[in-house]
Amino acid sequence: MRSTWTDIISFIEWIVYKLMIGDRTFVDAMYMYCVEGKPPAEISKELNISPIKLEHQIRYAMYLIKSRFLCKDVLSKIHSYLDEVPIIARKTSSGNYECLLCGRVLRPAGIVQHIKGKHIKEYRDVVMMLVRIYWERRGFA
Repeated sequence: MRSTWTDIISFIEWIVYKLMIGDRTFVDAMYMYCVEGKPPAEISKELNISPIKLEHQIRYAMYLIKSRFLCKDVLSKIHSYLDEVPIIARKTSSGNYECLLCGRVLRPAGIVQHIKGKHIKEYRDVVMMLVRIYWERRGFA
């Protein structure tokens, strides 16, 4: 299946969401898998994450972007800017998430809707920043 610009944006949105909730592990895992070419078993051991969760995240990310080549292209061009993505929610000891912007405590299933609803401007600004960086680094600026 061929990737489209919408697929690229969906993949970048997934990256931003993961980073905004302080979950960089799977973004780093995708970088190791697509850019560095490491096998999932090695990544799982290196990052100390469940092989099953890792496989699920890889499958989901690949579903979004449709192409390992394009995944590599996107991640290699935006990777050095990922530290600029602000963490706006953190996981509490109870397993819930606390929004650092408004103080609301949410269950894991509700944090996506909260960020994309209440804090859509912050979310969209970061997504568009990374899309612009990708676009410029591809030479389309």
